[in-house]
Amino acid sequence: MTEHRFDRRATPAAIQAAATWFARLRGPDGRRLRPAYARWRLRNAARAKVAAEIDDVWGLAGALADDPAIRELIDGAPSASAQARRGQGAAWTRRAAALAAFVLAGAAGGGLALHFGVGAPVRSEVYQTALGEQRSVTLSDGSTIRLDTATRLTVEMRPRRRDIRLAEGRARFVVARDPTRPFVVEAGPARVEALGTVFDVRLDAGSAAVNLFKGAVEVRNNEHGSVRPVRLAPGDGVRVAASAEPLMVARFDRDGAWGWSDGRLVFAGASLAQVAAELNRYGPGRLVVSGAAGQRFRGELKAGDVDGAATVLSALYDLSVRRAPNGDLVLAPR
Repeated sequence: MTEHRFDRRATPAAIQAAATWFARLRGPDGRRLRPAYARWRLRNAARAKVAAEIDDVWGLAGALADDPAIRELIDGAPSASAQARRGQGAAWTRRAAALAAFVLAGAAGGGLALHFGVGAPVRSEVYQTALGEQRSVTLSDGSTIRLDTATRLTVEMRPRRRDIRLAEGRARFVVARDPTRPFVVEAGPARVEALGTVFDVRLDAGSAAVNLFKGAVEVRNNEHGSVRPVRLAPGDGVRVAASAEPLMVARFDRDGAWGWSDGRLVFAGASLAQVAAELNRYGPGRLVVSGAAGQRFRGELKAGDVDGAATVLSALYDLSVRRAPNGDLVLAPR
């Protein structure tokens, strides 16, 4: 038997509501109810998460209504079963009734574990890089992920969705197209959904930046459902803050933004303080700017090469270079 456990933070009431909506949407009034269902999901991120998990269970269930192990539970959902007997979307309604009945039975106990005779367990894989390290991974669907320095993410390949949770750092996603399984990346307050596309997500100081290189993605604030989501076209970028501020789409330098995956750090008018901070993400050596932090740099540096960067910047801005007792390289006016 396959087991699916809902998020421990999901309350029985939330699970019950999501399961009820699921069954209603697959009944004869499903089309009419969809706008109300969309509003219900948007009011609360936790609701949206439970509803998405219900969809996963549906994908695992397969021919759920005919499984003898839950026949008794199906019969215990009279209204939905009655609809099925009247022929109103019989095949879909019976399966929806089975799922709703099973969910409601589990939710009544304050927790939920669903067991089916079909499908496969959801597996979580954690990928991470150390300071200064980059790596690429290929997922089971053919998608690839390029992890930048000091990055950690979790991958869950589900029957109806491909879920990624970026906990820290930056990653590039080259998504294998599959219209039946959206590719969803969550990073702090941001939620990015794609089908087949190429995009970067960077999590930094509680906000997430998304840059799209190819295809299309929808970006939303996962913590504030009132914020209108945006759809990006290639060359568009957006930053998602933890607050409820509107999402503002802006164009970005595609060549410069692509560079990090090749070991190139491209700057377009960044202050020397910002340049040093970006270089220091790749360690272990550190660059410190003293007294000239406001100078602006436009150019390209090699990731992790603090000595080389210090040589270039000192020559451009007539700065001295000294090594501090702790090993840091310090740039300062002569």
